[in-house]
Amino acid sequence: MEEIVQSFFNGEIAAAALPIVLQGLLNTILLS
Repeated sequence: MEEIVQSFFNGEIAAAALPIVLQGLLNTILLS
C-alpha cells in the first residue's frame, strides 16, 4: 500500500512541477 501512495505522490509532484519546468525552459530559450 505504501508503494502505491508513494508513486501517486510522486506523480502528483511531477504533474505539478512539469508546467513550471517547461515554462522555465521556454523562458531560457526565448531570452538566450
